[in-house]
Amino acid sequence: MLDRKSGYSQRRHAADQTERTMRGDTRRIAALHTILWEPLYPSWQRQYAIDQLLIHDPQFKAKLADRIVLLKNWQVRQYVFDLAIERGWVDFTPTLVRAYAQTAYGMKDVERPERAAIEKLNPGKTIEQVIVEIFTSADSGYDDKQQMAAWALLNRISEPQTLIGLLEGRTESSPLVRDLKATAEQLRVLPRNREGVLWMRYLREDAGNSFWDSARNMVASIPPERLDRLELRHLPVLLQAGSDNLRRGRRELIERIEHRLSLAEHTYKGPTYDAPMSQHPQRFAAWRSDLAWADLVTIEVMLDLIEDREISRQLFAQADADIQDPTTEYGGVIDLADGRLVAQRYEPIARVHKWKYVPSQEMIHHLYKALAHYHFHAQHHHNGAHAGPGRGDLRLADSLRPNGLVFTFITPDKMNVDYYQPGKVVVDLGMIQR
Repeated sequence: MLDRKSGYSQRRHAADQTERTMRGDTRRIAALHTILWEPLYPSWQRQYAIDQLLIHDPQFKAKLADRIVLLKNWQVRQYVFDLAIERGWVDFTPTLVRAYAQTAYGMKDVERPERAAIEKLNPGKTIEQVIVEIFTSADSGYDDKQQMAAWALLNRISEPQTLIGLLEGRTESSPLVRDLKATAEQLRVLPRNREGVLWMRYLREDAGNSFWDSARNMVASIPPERLDRLELRHLPVLLQAGSDNLRRGRRELIERIEHRLSLAEHTYKGPTYDAPMSQHPQRFAAWRSDLAWADLVTIEVMLDLIEDREISRQLFAQADADIQDPTTEYGGVIDLADGRLVAQRYEPIARVHKWKYVPSQEMIHHLYKALAHYHFHAQHHHNGAHAGPGRGDLRLADSLRPNGLVFTFITPDKMNVDYYQPGKVVVDLGMIQR
């Protein structure tokens, strides 16, 4: 029954045999779980395992609810959803929301089978109403993981103003709702995904809360129209941007950035050297109209940052060490310490290979109040073919949502600088010299 090399009739015969002779045997139950969760078993066999486990494993429905996101086969997922509808598993709704919160490439949100199942199990309610109920009630029985998945999904399928309206109409019975309402009201920001919620909670719970209070006062001083699409990553930058930058309007910021970039030397290779240039431009002009006011301030601050000779010295010293280390890329956080810019390098949480940097939780916590995350493409001194963030870097930006900088060796004494942010936005800022 477990032999992946056997044909259909052999597996079917073995399944019938074990069903007759070992119905409740723990070894058979374990084998059925193997078929369902491990790779390379066909859909019909996984569906058979589901049917049998529902009969013989009393804990299976709870296990299925906990592990639904591990089912990658859409035919098998659909089979589970159909069972939920057929059997009226209304209590399975949070599980469906968790599954729906996962990104499904090539499939529109309105066409997702999870959405159809949620609507059929909850007639008379909109999809937004169902999802809001999951994370707004403290005594709903929904755990924190389910609540954060529900919030991430709402961000994907609803407009920000809709979300603000949904929050305003809810009591603060849920800790998540309390945090979200406070963040929206005081900082004019709403985190978009699980990582954003963790970022928000870190700032809310941080001892002393001086950063929160400073950010709240700063945001209150900015005209409301400039706070459109404000994110948590913007707050440290705006706090350090200086009064001149905060007074500048969108048009003036664009003109200043365009002038500064026109004077710089550039190496355009991506943003990702492993994808077509036409799909991923690195020129500011390609992104100008899409950038929020706070994004423009951020780019202006990043241009100031890379002109600082002390930070350049620190970065070249780290890049020189990186080029000698074949086990990892180097990276860390750029921040201010005692009024001076510092490139604080952090050891990766795992050393995979020279093309990858895996940030630690310590680095991420520092990033929550810092200007930018940085890493190097320092595999060679003549590395222009790899200038700009790779696909993994852009995925990290969409998930963690930092301001990112990647420094790439062009010659032994020159590194190209690319700024990147969520949404696969990449702007080549020019070069730094040794």
